[in-house]
Amino acid sequence: MPTVSMGEDGSGTSIPHHKNLPCFSCIMSDNIFCVNAPDQQQIKQGDSIPESVCCDASDPKPCPQQFLPGWTCSNSYSDKLMSLRMCPFVQERCGNQSEIIFGSPGDKLNQNLTFYPGDVCFFTLRTECGLPSFDPQGSDASPGVDIFTIEYDD
Repeated sequence: MPTVSMGEDGSGTSIPHHKNLPCFSCIMSDNIFCVNAPDQQQIKQGDSIPESVCCDASDPKPCPQQFLPGWTCSNSYSDKLMSLRMCPFVQERCGNQSEIIFGSPGDKLNQNLTFYPGDVCFFTLRTECGLPSFDPQGSDASPGVDIFTIEYDD
C-alpha cells in the first residue's frame, strides 16, 4: 500500500484508495486524480469546488473521466510533484494569488493559509531582475505542512 507523508511528525501514513480522496492524498498515493476543471482552476470565495474523483491506478480499466471533455487528470503529468499543479486552487484556503513575482532583493511574502487534510496550494513563484533564488521558509513553524519546490528556467 502506498505511503503518504501526512503526520505532524513527518511520518508516513498508509492511505487506502477511495474515490473521494482529496487531490494531494490521491496523487501522492500513486493514484489518478481527475477534476472537472482546467489545471489549477481558481475557485473564488463562495464558488463551489468542481466535481472530482480519485481513480485507482492499479485498476486495469482506465479512469473514464480522463477521456471526458473538460476533465483534467493527474496522469497527464510525468512528474508527481508537477501533477499537483492540476489541483483546484481554492482562494478561501490559499489566498487570492497563485502567481507571485519577487522583483527586488529582500522581497518577502507572508500569507496566512487555512488547510484541511489533503489540501494543496500550488504557487508559481518567480524571481526577476537577476535575483538568483527563492528560499522557502515556514514549514518548521507550520507542523503538518509540507513545502515542495521545483526549480526551472523559463
